[in-house]
Amino acid sequence: MQWICSSATMDPIANSAYRSSLRFAIAAMVGLAVLTSDAIAQTYPAQPITIIVPFPPGGSVDGVARILGQELQERSGKTFVVENRAGGAGGTVGSASVAQAKADGYTLLLNASIHVVQPLINPNVRYDVVKDFAHIALIAGGPLLVTTHPSVPANTLKEFSMRSRPIPSGIQSPRPD
Repeated sequence: MQWICSSATMDPIANSAYRSSLRFAIAAMVGLAVLTSDAIAQTYPAQPITIIVPFPPGGSVDGVARILGQELQERSGKTFVVENRAGGAGGTVGSASVAQAKADGYTLLLNASIHVVQPLINPNVRYDVVKDFAHIALIAGGPLLVTTHPSVPANTLKEFSMRSRPIPSGIQSPRPD
């Protein structure tokens, strides 16, 4: 899930629930490496592990990926590289690159909840969110906000919905006062 913050109090770094979730995810991922068979554990990872972020640098998903990559690297002693593969289309470019990557555990995807919504709104998605990915862990969660310009005379979602309902002509438009 993606963090969308409206104030410093929702800062994912300062949020204790976020930090707890991140610690759990890191422990789970490190634990997976420890629990693998001896043969695999001796050879994996033999190369850096890439964490693909399908959005531009500097966003919330990128920030979480960089914290996760650094923690995983410090705890495991292995190399984790965060790579941004933005290209528009709501993260589908980066996600498609992971879906097409060799299934060897060296390419991970850190994505927002839009990942599972994209196939519903974009018929050109080149992957199946169920068949082409294996979920490892939920890393972070946060509120999603609905906001509008202060001049819009709606203070609740219900008020906004009432003002946005279809007018008799069938055209979807904000209703006048």
